[in-house]
Amino acid sequence: MPTPPHETCWTMLRAASAGDASAKSVFARSYAAPICAYLGHRWRDTPYTDTIDDAVQDVFVECMKPGGVLDHANQDLGDFRALLYGVVRNI
Repeated sequence: MPTPPHETCWTMLRAASAGDASAKSVFARSYAAPICAYLGHRWRDTPYTDTIDDAVQDVFVECMKPGGVLDHANQDLGDFRALLYGVVRNI
């Protein structure tokens, strides 16, 4: 029986949090475009548009650093994307 998509996502997040390089790469590839799109929309017509790439990297640093967002993400607390967008809003 195939693994449900939400379990695959949380499995990848836990692996990335544990330092698995492959999972970190999948995490970055999966969320870079949505983060960039959100910031592009949020910062449209502002001087910040030139810093979107740097801000995306800052989000990943906050997520992957020891004690960061991935370490505190908990499947029982709800949707990971909501947590991620909270981080993006604070960058």
